[in-house]
Amino acid sequence: MRVFSLLVDKRMLYFKKEGEFMKKIYWIFYCFVFGILFFISGCENQISSEQSSLESSTVSYDFSKLIFEDKRVEFDGNFYSIDVEGEIPEGIRVVYRNGVFQVPDYCNIGVYEYNVDFYSEHTNEKVLSKRATLTIYSDDLYRGNSFTFAIIDEHQAAVTGYTGTEPDVIVPKVVNIDGITCFVTQLDNAFTGNNNITNITLNPQIKELGYEEFDGCKSLNNVYFDGTIEEWLNIDIKSRKSNPMCSGLMFHFKEDGQYVKATDLVIPEGITEIPSYAFYGFTCSTSVSLPSTLESIGHEAFASTFLTTVDIPNSVTNIDREAFSYCIYLNDIKLSNNLETIENGTFSYCIRLTSIEIPEKVTKINSSSFYDCRNLTKVILPSTIKYIEGF
Repeated sequence: MRVFSLLVDKRMLYFKKEGEFMKKIYWIFYCFVFGILFFISGCENQISSEQSSLESSTVSYDFSKLIFEDKRVEFDGNFYSIDVEGEIPEGIRVVYRNGVFQVPDYCNIGVYEYNVDFYSEHTNEKVLSKRATLTIYSDDLYRGNSFTFAIIDEHQAAVTGYTGTEPDVIVPKVVNIDGITCFVTQLDNAFTGNNNITNITLNPQIKELGYEEFDGCKSLNNVYFDGTIEEWLNIDIKSRKSNPMCSGLMFHFKEDGQYVKATDLVIPEGITEIPSYAFYGFTCSTSVSLPSTLESIGHEAFASTFLTTVDIPNSVTNIDREAFSYCIYLNDIKLSNNLETIENGTFSYCIRLTSIEIPEKVTKINSSSFYDCRNLTKVILPSTIKYIEGF
């Protein structure tokens, strides 16, 4: 029994040693296989890298027809950008440096930098970088501190005050307000009661003159408008005191780059309406020529002018209230044959008017149409007249 026991113990020891040996064999085998796989993978990466390098070194791109250059534009309220133009080589992907594919655009005055990279679609490598600068400028940008402004709309501002003491005032055309560039398109009681101003220059971008804008400007002599009569007629003049000529003595329009006194008003063909208060207080004007396209004359449009004669074309069908009131030098007027009504106070206080013929189509003469026309001695009425409220 002892001999058998010894034999069993020796065999078990043998099997134990043999199992440890096999484990070592398996571990060595696994390491060998993993090493071979790692070696093969490294070779493939090296080959791929060599192929990419070879491809990158052999593929060339023609950028000669590609345009990406500096741009300089004058501020006009529109948005601008610099985009890649021309011919982009085949196989090239364009990426702007800020990481977006849309081109950013700008409107406000300033200098903006664009950076763009060009990548190969084959290797995903950057093959070219370019930079360009967008400059938005304005020679008319106001840089002083004599005015106060308020933004009234997108890229539009109003002058709300004037704190300067200079007698000659030029209303700014373009201003920067908190980084936003705006055209000055409105005056909002900026000069009311200012007794220091003797000369003022207005720009044609102005679209509105606020109520009583020039009321009390007792020292105002000359009004210079940097535009034509057509542009002046596009301005919304809110009241008689909104017109600078309620205080001014001489008005000047711009023609062919030169200022011209508004002594003889020539309204160009194509104009269909003369807005209310357009020429109120133009005591510098002694004559007016109206176009054959004119259809309407607004409230007090020619009131308090020094016109002597007026010939209203037959295209006119409406003359609003007091359109020619206080024209104290008016002595001769020819009315349109297509008028149907003489409105209230149309010719009131025309103290030099001696006679007038009312056209055949007129059926109604409203109150005070000829009030205090103290020298009016002859009025020819049509057979169509049905209602006279009073002269």
